[in-house]
Amino acid sequence: MNYTLQEILIFIFGFLGTIVIGEILYYFLADKSLKTRTIPLKVITVIIVVLEIIKQIRELVVGYNLFAIPLHFCSLFVFLYPLACFSKGRFKGYAQTTATIFSLMVGIAYIFNPKLIIQDAGQTFFSRFGSFHTVVFHMLVYAYAVFSLFLNVYEAKIGRDMLVVCVSISIYWVIAIVASYSIGVNFNNVLKSGFPPFETFRQTYGNLPYLILIIPLFIMYGLANVYLYHLLNGLVNKRFYAKKRSNKKEEASY
Repeated sequence: MNYTLQEILIFIFGFLGTIVIGEILYYFLADKSLKTRTIPLKVITVIIVVLEIIKQIRELVVGYNLFAIPLHFCSLFVFLYPLACFSKGRFKGYAQTTATIFSLMVGIAYIFNPKLIIQDAGQTFFSRFGSFHTVVFHMLVYAYAVFSLFLNVYEAKIGRDMLVVCVSISIYWVIAIVASYSIGVNFNNVLKSGFPPFETFRQTYGNLPYLILIIPLFIMYGLANVYLYHLLNGLVNKRFYAKKRSNKKEEASY
């Protein structure tokens, strides 16, 4: 895929800028309470929800396109983030697991193949609200995953997380398949794939074999991200403990 200079600059600024902001947040918030460390995630949540509300209002005004229904995989964050940040009890834990790992899944895919996620939205980022919404929305999802790691707001437990993610993905696929075939909208590539090799497979063998192929692969990708987050979380924990020990030594020296 070819990228314009504008797209390249947007992606570089977004990806690297998020890492820099994550480091700054870590520097100022690492030794703060969990409640304080979750503030950046709550800010992301509010922005994403507001952006989606504006998008839905615009759709209603100009003539609603069914593709705008928030049942795409990436649209799930409009619901997952508020649950993860503002709900309580065991359900909050399930929502945190799903929101964090799903964010990492999107973030990894966004880094390695931005156009697979946002198509050509980067080309009209400054001239169309829909493109602006698409780019910013997905960049915020990437930021949610990065900040979750940098601020150590969610402790990974690999066995629990794999089960939660596997169940969550399976439930979503059921919803996506039913919705796609009911109203004829291609949620999560159910009706056709944006990835050429998969689309060739679908056209050759049909939709059922295609779904039988991609759904297990999607679940495997989710489980791989659970394992990746578990590894990264272990490194972050060591970094946090090192910073806390350093702070205690500094306090003792006064």
